[in-house]
Amino acid sequence: MRVLVTSTPGIGHINPMLPLALALRDAGHDVIWATGADGARHVRRAGITTRDCGLSLADRTAAAADRMPAMLALPPADRQPAMFATLFAELAGPPMHRGLTELVAALRPDLVVHDPNELAAVPVAIAAGLPNVTVGFGRFHPAPLLATVAHHVRPLWAGLDRAVPEDLGLYDHLYLHPLPASLQPVPVDRPVIAVRPTGHDGSHTPAPPWLDELGTGRPLVYVTFGTEFASVAPLGAVVAALGGLDVDVLVTVGSGGDPDGLPRLPPNVRVERFVPQRRVLDRASMMLSHGGSGAMIGALIAGRSHVATPLAADQFGNAEIIAANGLGVMLAPHEQTADAIANAVDRVLTDPTFVLRCRDLAAEIEMMPPPEEAVAHLESLIA
Repeated sequence: MRVLVTSTPGIGHINPMLPLALALRDAGHDVIWATGADGARHVRRAGITTRDCGLSLADRTAAAADRMPAMLALPPADRQPAMFATLFAELAGPPMHRGLTELVAALRPDLVVHDPNELAAVPVAIAAGLPNVTVGFGRFHPAPLLATVAHHVRPLWAGLDRAVPEDLGLYDHLYLHPLPASLQPVPVDRPVIAVRPTGHDGSHTPAPPWLDELGTGRPLVYVTFGTEFASVAPLGAVVAALGGLDVDVLVTVGSGGDPDGLPRLPPNVRVERFVPQRRVLDRASMMLSHGGSGAMIGALIAGRSHVATPLAADQFGNAEIIAANGLGVMLAPHEQTADAIANAVDRVLTDPTFVLRCRDLAAEIEMMPPPEEAVAHLESLIA
């Protein structure tokens, strides 16, 4: 079968979908991935055929630049709805809808696979009479969040014989869920199956030699704020906090970040643009992050505890999962001071209950069905 995969261009949305796309390809299916130009380059490096479609991440960031300060100034509970509606529905939706409509007409796929934030895929698939599969990258989107953007996506559903559904059609045919049941169970009344996340970070490169020097005589703390939020992260407070602890620290600032942007680094802190996350987590004792889904799941797979300092998007919900399940500590934005960060890191490193709980979760994830097993479920949709 021919499978059209489509996603937003953010790396945090692409990487969780790559294992399934590779499994489909390896099973002999024709896989073509449509996303923004910068995301497409990342997908091609994994060996998947691509088509540039919709806004690039750079274009979307530029289009939202004048609104971002106001959204980040909102109360934490209001930031995700505002960003979801603005970035993924209002700005990215229409151009992706146009591009996907043309691609479906030209490629004639049998199936559309998409991430939950790529909001044009479902109405395009419905218009073409195609089944669609949603590949989750973290928690299920809460129903109030989906309701918030329903009116923003109405233009994408124009001309169809159905109104915009409350769940935006994300559960029409099949939804693949990456969290273990103890963190978020699969609902019994929806077509949802659990699929083991692999922690794919888009890189097959080996660890840099200098990484072997870290985490040998003392704990290694891995700090990342992903690729989209490093510019607004409290990195100054983090470095000040960790510089006073007896730990090794590796900070990654993303491909667009500036490793030299933090002056007067303490001797125990190293800053890099990118190091394969899996390689770092092999050596790290814990992670400190914004609580993005990729960071959270990567730490869970590796059995590493977490200090989550959420900033926006789904990070607050993820941080609450981390704290509520004994996997680490959450620091709300008003708590993200150097003293509070130092105390949280010290607590996570010295309290063995965090490590034990994280190891239990890692074992639970290992028992989940792998992406290769999901291929048969997708094939059955067009049988």
